[in-house]
Amino acid sequence: MNQRYAFSINGGNSTFRNRISLTYDVVQNNQVDNRSNRKGLFWSGNYLPNNILALNYSVSFNNQYVINSGEALNYSMGSAGRQILFPYASLVDNDGNPSKVFRGISDKFLDYYKNDYLKDWGYYPISNVQESRKDLFVNSFRPNIEISIKPNRYVVLKAQYGLNFQMDNSELVYGKNSYYTKNLQNIYSFKKNGIVGSIIPEGGIVSFSNEKLIEHRVRLQGDLNISTFKGHRLVGLAGIEGSDVPSTFNSNEYYGYNEDTKTITFVDYNSYFPTFQGMRGNAQIPRTGRILGQHWRSISLFSNLAYEINDRYFITLSGRKDATNIFGIATNRRWNPLWSIGLAYDVKKENFLKDLEIIDQVKLRGTWGYSGNSGGVGSGMPIIRYTQNNKLNIEPEATISQIPNDNLKWETVRMMNIGLDFKLWQGKLGGSLEYFNKKSTDLLSTQFLDPSAGMRTMVRNIGNVKGHGFDVRLDSRIILSKFSWNGAVFLSFVRDRVVTYYGFSQSPQMMIANNGRNNYPSIDYGFYPIFGYRTSGLDEHGDPVGFLEGKESKEYSKIANQPLDQAIFYGSAIPKYHGSFRNSFTYKGISLNVLLGFKFGNYFAREAADYGLLINSWRGHKEIEKRWRKPGDEKYTQVPRLGFPVDSRRDFFYKNSEANVEPGGFIRLKDVSLNLPLPISKKMNFNLVVMMSDLGLIYRQNKQGLDPEFLEVPPSPTISFGINIKPL
Repeated sequence: MNQRYAFSINGGNSTFRNRISLTYDVVQNNQVDNRSNRKGLFWSGNYLPNNILALNYSVSFNNQYVINSGEALNYSMGSAGRQILFPYASLVDNDGNPSKVFRGISDKFLDYYKNDYLKDWGYYPISNVQESRKDLFVNSFRPNIEISIKPNRYVVLKAQYGLNFQMDNSELVYGKNSYYTKNLQNIYSFKKNGIVGSIIPEGGIVSFSNEKLIEHRVRLQGDLNISTFKGHRLVGLAGIEGSDVPSTFNSNEYYGYNEDTKTITFVDYNSYFPTFQGMRGNAQIPRTGRILGQHWRSISLFSNLAYEINDRYFITLSGRKDATNIFGIATNRRWNPLWSIGLAYDVKKENFLKDLEIIDQVKLRGTWGYSGNSGGVGSGMPIIRYTQNNKLNIEPEATISQIPNDNLKWETVRMMNIGLDFKLWQGKLGGSLEYFNKKSTDLLSTQFLDPSAGMRTMVRNIGNVKGHGFDVRLDSRIILSKFSWNGAVFLSFVRDRVVTYYGFSQSPQMMIANNGRNNYPSIDYGFYPIFGYRTSGLDEHGDPVGFLEGKESKEYSKIANQPLDQAIFYGSAIPKYHGSFRNSFTYKGISLNVLLGFKFGNYFAREAADYGLLINSWRGHKEIEKRWRKPGDEKYTQVPRLGFPVDSRRDFFYKNSEANVEPGGFIRLKDVSLNLPLPISKKMNFNLVVMMSDLGLIYRQNKQGLDPEFLEVPPSPTISFGINIKPL
């Protein structure tokens, strides 16, 4: 259950105004012991002592506290790749006491050596959840101030400063009775003179981490607004903006932790110790701890100019030049010049339309320009990692974690669009139509390297992409006495194609197995392609049948290594069409808002039965109950038989066959809100507010009943209630 509380107050006069709001949220997750709360304060205002000087300011503070269990029920089982509890695992016995569950080490082994290790090695999931916790404290502080001076009627000079301070502190505690702690103590157990001990000291294990970010932003800007001779107007701005963002991260781990006395026991991380029955040979005590730092800087020069004639013809020019320290060493790599030009024509102002009452607005517009994208790539500079944790070498060690790319440069997007805005019948119908065409060059991506380079990956500029599409928006308004309805429909179509690609190319098998989950660009198949192996269904033995060189075959390895053109290409996992439909109804002060969202024109590969995961990792799937069991079942099911030993090649073919590819279209009921006036007082307005979100799908293209956006667990519907109080 989620609880949200908000309170705000505002007031002032023409010279001095302020607004203060307080928020408090409590979230209780559906997992035991997982909860969070957040407190927020926001203060904003402005001070206008005269017609020349203006001061605007805001301060926000947020504090969040999150509590989670350190070892959830699906914590790694630590054996043969098993990551979750096996199906139908019993967490309690008939008397309600915690049950012991297998976790990596057999009961036979534990019973045989039961007198040689230090602690109970049994795993009791239901009680173990309570033995560890992870606390996260998140604090943010964001003050902003702007001073503007208007020396004359045409010019306004502005200076802005903003600070973004974020501090995250986490504490992960494995209690002395947690499985994590007892497992390590047992692994490093020893027996001397008949007494069992452990290299891992008594007590819990605690990890601390601290992450800090301090962002400084400065902006200097001048605004120009000149009304020249009759019907002409010139509006512009120019300025410079810079940011400096240093961030640090450090973490460490301690053993023998006593939470009551806040004491620890120091251990020897450098020496190698024998492990219990040689299960890990001679090993060092596990240690987690890092110190990281990054420093990002950017600067922008910008300007914008608009010229207007008779409130009918408009021309805009803009230019900017951005630079950042994450790109190559050459000046022309760091700096990225960008510009755009726009034209607009208000046709309604012409004499032949001015007196036509049915038309309120008809405006044509178009733009052409370039924008830049740094891609969040991190840096093109070399990054070296220093370590000092080697018994044989006491000197610090340095390893290269990222090799340099002095040719790395900005990703640039050229955009052209033309549009039409209109309003008819005094605003009863309106909207816009827009077509756009774009070209992205020097796309940024992390790419695999030849192993002989000594590194696996590098950030590179990998290719060029062209795209086009359209946006349509329709608004309507109907008023009938005390009832009114406002509707808004938005539809967007986008289609991209890769025209140049010189990045790493995946094998056909990897392209098909990816199933649109990762972006593997291809000139022939675009972004996030979805494929499926051709299949004729199951044979009389319950095995899936594919096609090899056009003929039916069960040689799964050869089928998987065929060229991509031997598989079925469906399209992209990215929807071509998306949009929304908003409805607002009002009647005598009561308002109801309903928002629908939709996406179409894409495909997805659903999860399917994988017997290898079932046997080796205890990961089942509901369609296994529909599997082939006897001859004749192939007429009614496409799920293969369960065979042993498991054939991973057969599993791979079936999972990635056309049998599991579905269309991804859907219509979702996203939000519903209700505002209901309450006749409580004649001096105060009381309004009950009910908000509902994530209400599920009302239509889906696929026949499997799946939610294409949430293939595992869809989000739960949420309902919130609130009361707004306002003095009359």
